Amino acid sequence: MKRHARILSSLRIAEQRTHCECACYPLPAAHLEHAWNDGRPEPYAAFENVGRAYLAFARDEPAYYSAMFETGLSLDDDPDLREVAEHSFAVLRRASETLCARLPANRRPPALMMSLHIWALSHGVASLFARGDSGRRRLPMSAEELLEAGVLVYLRGLGLFAPPEEPER
Repeated sequence: MKRHARILSSLRIAEQRTHCECACYPLPAAHLEHAWNDGRPEPYAAFENVGRAYLAFARDEPAYYSAMFETGLSLDDDPDLREVAEHSFAVLRRASETLCARLPANRRPPALMMSLHIWALSHGVASLFARGDSGRRRLPMSAEELLEAGVLVYLRGLGLFAPPEEPER
């Protein structure tokens, strides 16, 4: 019952803060588009910017973030909501496609799979460590540093980053 009341409260706050029909989804799509900036100044840096924008959205807009992910709303019930949600994910997909294209064709992972992995990692870090409410867990580093390290390990596993060279002895 408490969880239900908290979700309703988050939705009311989100609705009060916007005048658009889709109360919460357009905002993250705009943040992610701006962060990706068509892969500029350089695709790896732009990819990091998308992750930072996702974390900033979770931290700076806790009511929107909660309304998006904790309400149990079905995208199938609202075509407008589905469209703007897909727009947000499309930014991450384009970013993933850009990075995947840097690998030889026979070593490229499916961009959709990579997008889903990165989203899951980003969402996990945001939900646990970058929330703007009292549900945030403490870390000995910033959420941005944790996400950057996780994404770097993932990208190295795909062969998109070479591991650092060992110093000569």
